[in-house]
Amino acid sequence: MRAKLEKPFLGQVLFLISVFVASLLFTGCQDTDASHAAADLETCKLRLDEQKWTKAIAACEGLEGDEGKHLTAIAYMGRSGLTMVTMLTGLSDSSNTPTTLIFEKIPDTAAKVSDFKTALNKIMGEIEVKTQSMYLEAVLLSSLLIFKELKTLLGLTLVNGEIGTCAGDPANIDNCSFAPTLTEVYNTTYAKNVPGNVVFSGLGATFYQGICGDLTSDVSVADSTQDTTTVVELSLEDDPEYGTVNVDVTYDVTVDSAQIGAGSPLYYNKIASEAYAVSGTVDLSSLNFYGRMDTGTNFSKIISPLPAIAFCNDGAIALPEASDDTLNDCEILSFLENPGF
Repeated sequence: MRAKLEKPFLGQVLFLISVFVASLLFTGCQDTDASHAAADLETCKLRLDEQKWTKAIAACEGLEGDEGKHLTAIAYMGRSGLTMVTMLTGLSDSSNTPTTLIFEKIPDTAAKVSDFKTALNKIMGEIEVKTQSMYLEAVLLSSLLIFKELKTLLGLTLVNGEIGTCAGDPANIDNCSFAPTLTEVYNTTYAKNVPGNVVFSGLGATFYQGICGDLTSDVSVADSTQDTTTVVELSLEDDPEYGTVNVDVTYDVTVDSAQIGAGSPLYYNKIASEAYAVSGTVDLSSLNFYGRMDTGTNFSKIISPLPAIAFCNDGAIALPEASDDTLNDCEILSFLENPGF
């Protein structure tokens, strides 16, 4: 005769079984999640090794943490033709300079520009703990985006390993499309043409948007205009009857300016260059564009036969200040006279 199982005892058994099964399911879920994460990471690395960049982006994009974000940045860089293995090999060659080495990597399509911006933003804007190699990548990425705007503005070319500009060597802004112009007018008193109007229309909003705009938003570009008439003492050496005379010259000068966005190529160039310089193994000072642009330097130019003209003054156009995270044409024009390429 079999003994009957007490209902409380049976309930305890069923409860223990249910707890055991639940624990197995929970443990299985944990292992599955961890396994999936490990598998995704391996797939990401495999696609990077294979240089299948678009597939690597798809595999790496969902990874979390600094490692995942960095691998994703590498994939975006690779898709647009920038691999650190190639760059480091080139930088280790003393016959190469950083500026000429990366010139051919300047993004020439909207897709490449977008990839570089995405990679730069992931490294500088999303990764919490950065290494020196990451700062190196950020210096190169930001420099390439800045170079793109300079290439358009200056008509940069690479000939026999040397970067040329519209300004020439030595630099002369008169050679560039944005050069100040001097218009002469006929003066009846002296019966000859004399300087009458100096015009400069600014470097334009597009240039500043490209280097100062946040990677995810636009930057506001302002302009200040100096429209005055100044009496200039002019020597008519070829006319002894008059010698030194006074003429009225109108200055119609527009100077553009922009605030450097906290997430812009130029701002990231500043941060990355300063951080990399602490213990970097390669001299990248020539790629520190922020340090050579936001200098507070005024721009003056002799437009023959006039004396030197200062484009920024303390009246209609504010004088530039150094390291104030604001740029204007006077600083950029001064930089373009000695770009250091």
